[in-house]
Amino acid sequence: MSSPLYLPIADEIAERLDRPGDEIPQGGQWTVRIPTDLVRLRPDDRLPRWVQNADGDWVEA
Repeated sequence: MSSPLYLPIADEIAERLDRPGDEIPQGGQWTVRIPTDLVRLRPDDRLPRWVQNADGDWVEA
């Protein structure tokens, strides 16, 4: 590791995978929404209950 020829494996892998270099961003930033189970969708904090109707479709009870 003290050799001037030593190349960390992380750098070697990143180079093979064409890691970002001198790229110039174009356009504006994108808004990205990531799904998470930390979002509360119901005011009462209860999970939905589903039942199958006569047509075979699942509907919320």
